[in-house]
Amino acid sequence: AYVERHLGSARLITLFVVSAIGGGIACSVFTPDARVVGASGSLFGFNAALIGYGYRRGGTVGAELRGVAWRWLIASFLMTAMIPNISHAAHAGGAVVGGICAYMMKPRRAGERESDAALLGGLVSLAAIGATAIAVAFAALR
Repeated sequence: AYVERHLGSARLITLFVVSAIGGGIACSVFTPDARVVGASGSLFGFNAALIGYGYRRGGTVGAELRGVAWRWLIASFLMTAMIPNISHAAHAGGAVVGGICAYMMKPRRAGERESDAALLGGLVSLAAIGATAIAVAFAALR
């Protein structure tokens, strides 16, 4: 809810998908034999997105976003570092991609509606989620 309030629903969905992709790519590159499942790469992407977006937005709101997100991101990395069989590469990849993508987003002011580009990105992301779900269902049936 915190990320969505600042970035908007369409951007939230887009960040979730691109952070998951970034986490998956990082996992494939750095730990190619690992089997992973979950959405934690996207969650790390949300924290880093608030940092990137906070730098882009600036001012007191940007500083508040960065402060909260840095604390959560560091705490999350430290907590997961103590748990075996966690894909740290996926977490780092999701965070890097989420932070970069959010930094590239035009800051949205309170009450401003989401841009057509953000809405399109959200729709494309939802379509990608749907296509992935269908592909997984087909693979499971085989």
